[in-house]
Amino acid sequence: MKVWPVLGITLLGSIIRPLAYDQLRSSITLGPTLHYQFGNTKGSLAFGFEISYWVEPVTYPSAEPTTSPIKQGTYRSDLPWSYGIDLGFEASRSVFRFYTEPEIGPIYFGLGIGPVFEINRENADIRFGAQSTLWAAAFGGIDLRCSAFRSGPILSAGSFAKLPIPLYRLDI
Repeated sequence: MKVWPVLGITLLGSIIRPLAYDQLRSSITLGPTLHYQFGNTKGSLAFGFEISYWVEPVTYPSAEPTTSPIKQGTYRSDLPWSYGIDLGFEASRSVFRFYTEPEIGPIYFGLGIGPVFEINRENADIRFGAQSTLWAAAFGGIDLRCSAFRSGPILSAGSFAKLPIPLYRLDI
C-alpha cells in the first residue's frame, strides 16, 4: 500500500475537521519558495512549494465592561498570536528536502520549528534532521532557515509568495 494517499487523506481531514467549529477563523496559504542555501554545503538555489494551515486566535463575545476604545460586546482574543502548521518541499540539482513546521506568530512575522527529511541524489544519502525558520511576511516575504543534520547545519535565506484562502465566512 502506498503511503501518499493515506497522508493526503489525513492532511485533508485535519484541515476540514476544525471547520465544524464556528469560532475558529482559519485559512490556508500556499505558494512558491526560493532559497539560497549556504553553510556546511556549497551554495545552491532551491525552488519549492509550501502549503500552510493557520488558525486565528479563538474569539468570543465580551460581556465585561471595558475602558478601551473597543466597544463592549465586540470580539476579544484568548491568545495573542495566530498558530499553524506548514508542509513543504524544496528541490535543487541534487537534493530534495521535505519538511513540516508548527508555526506561531502575528500576521507579519513568526517562527516555525519542525522535522526535515532530505534525499541527496549525488551521494545516494538520506538524512533526517530538525529545521527552524524565522520569517517576515504579508502576501510575500523573506525568511532565514537553519536545517540541522548530524553532518552540520545548512543555512538558507529566501523569499516566498503566499495566496491566502480563508476557510470562514467573511462578514463584509
